[in-house]
Amino acid sequence: MVATKDYYRTLGVDKKATPEQIKSAFRKQARKYHPDTNKGNPEAEEKFKQLSEADNPINQFRSAGAAGNPFGGGNPFGGGTTVEWEVGDLGDLGDIFSGIFRGRGAGGRTRPGAGGRTAPPPEQVYETPVELSLKEAVEGAKRLVRQDDGKQLEVTFPAGVVEGSKVRAGKNHTFSVKLQPDAAWRVDGRDLHGEVEVPDYLAVLGGQVTAKTPTGKKISLEIPPGSRAGKVIRIRGKGIPGLGGSPAGDLLLHVKVTVPEHPDERARKLYEELRQAAAGESASGPSA
Repeated sequence: MVATKDYYRTLGVDKKATPEQIKSAFRKQARKYHPDTNKGNPEAEEKFKQLSEADNPINQFRSAGAAGNPFGGGNPFGGGTTVEWEVGDLGDLGDIFSGIFRGRGAGGRTRPGAGGRTAPPPEQVYETPVELSLKEAVEGAKRLVRQDDGKQLEVTFPAGVVEGSKVRAGKNHTFSVKLQPDAAWRVDGRDLHGEVEVPDYLAVLGGQVTAKTPTGKKISLEIPPGSRAGKVIRIRGKGIPGLGGSPAGDLLLHVKVTVPEHPDERARKLYEELRQAAAGESASGPSA
């Protein structure tokens, strides 16, 4: 109980003082004995030190009745009334006492609100752009990134990232995806547009061709008869994979009709016959 008696005496209040009177006395004493206004005054410095060293009782004063109260249950200053303390109520001294209380038990944090101070802001998150190929976006990739402190961090980019996707790695680092341009493919959301070369005779007659995918794999593709240049063949779900339950994009292959640059003799004769047949049909006109 000595601590209780000494603390009341330090504040200069009666044991039956109300919470408002206690708060007012504390503010008054803090301003009176602050070192900035009592330079070279050892007695004032000692008084201010006593206030500062009253850290634990003050913390319990802010939330009376907490477990571990050296004065027993209820308000350590009597009356059993719970008192909320705002460091901001000290005015200019708020910064000083927030430094005294911060990080020491229950009184180390103040309540957010009017005049109060909140906990320190969260650690800053750094964002770094990382370029990925289209193949890496489709299949996923891992990268070793050197941080500012010299340490290497392995970053895993899941299959399905697109331009602007963000991947968190480490405690405070985010990596934003930038897709490298690919001359063979055009990205539209999660859909991928490319070309498939179709020989002219297959475009007319139909048949199977081999097409490349963005990952370099080859697939067999059925070309319908009479396929004109620019016809789009859609392969569903074979674009960029979905993330977080979203559907995968489609692979859209645009037909590019090709002709032989240097046909052999047999091929030339067949093309000549085809030309004659087409000319004959034009000369005879439509049949009745």
